Amino acid sequence: MAKTKIVANYLRKAINEDGNLEVTFEVSNYHYKRYCQELQKKAYSLEIAEVKSKRSINQNNYLWALIHEITKHPNASSDDEWDMYCILLSQANAKYEYMVCLVDALDTLKQEVRALQVLGYEKRENGTKWARCKVFIGSSKMNKEEMCKLINTTLEYAEQLGIDTVYYRDMLK
Repeated sequence: MAKTKIVANYLRKAINEDGNLEVTFEVSNYHYKRYCQELQKKAYSLEIAEVKSKRSINQNNYLWALIHEITKHPNASSDDEWDMYCILLSQANAKYEYMVCLVDALDTLKQEVRALQVLGYEKRENGTKWARCKVFIGSSKMNKEEMCKLINTTLEYAEQLGIDTVYYRDMLK
């Protein structure tokens, strides 16, 4: 059985006849039920964490975890998380502005705005080299609708690669 994460609701705990604690969780999602039906009587490693608010920082963490998983796929458009993030922002039609900066200042700009795609380079008459950039507003500045569109775009992209998104769909609702 492949390693997987599931979301379940705690129901009860009881002490069995051997004096051991038994904990019961309810699994309602069809895909999670399928995973649980494959369980055999043996030891498993469990991690139990409370499902927090699915918006804000928690949602952002799951989005980045999915982007990380995407970049590990051999058919992803990029194996760099920041590049993949920009690709997804572009596909989600996130707000952006065009900017031109000196090539020498590009690293500093990337640190400041983070979500940036270099579209090309040009040399000016005075010999200076400039970069044409598309600068996106990041997910931290997005409203609920914009974030939803980015999440859906990311989930769809992952599914096109064949990545199982059931867990992420649950966590990013």
